[in-house]
Amino acid sequence: MELLVVLTIIGLMVSVVPSFFSKGVSGAEFKGAARSLSASLRSARAHAISRHRDVTVSFNLEDNSYQISGNDKRYVFPREIEVVVHKKGVGQPDDEPPTIQFYADGGSTGGRVSLSKGDNAHYDIDVDWLTGQVKILQ
Repeated sequence: MELLVVLTIIGLMVSVVPSFFSKGVSGAEFKGAARSLSASLRSARAHAISRHRDVTVSFNLEDNSYQISGNDKRYVFPREIEVVVHKKGVGQPDDEPPTIQFYADGGSTGGRVSLSKGDNAHYDIDVDWLTGQVKILQ
């Protein structure tokens, strides 16, 4: 009888405990998303300079993703992360997805991408319009 009670308790723990750890985005995963985006933006700037042509990073806010021109890969943020692009490219129509464009001289259209999650955690990734430099602000 005691063995049956112990097995029941273990069975309940195995089924309940993982749900406590799987809810939401961990702090490390959230920080990793911010670092990944900043690395992608820096890479886009480096490609624009080295290839002497403009490179555009386009954001799709409906499916929490972004894509770099000339690259078929789509980078997707976890659903729990809210993505907001505060500044669109210069002269960009409102009905188009927000973009940040890097120019061959190293400059860019500039902008800020904010990543946030439910527990007030927040990262801003700033792109300087003049130099194209990318910074993460917490």
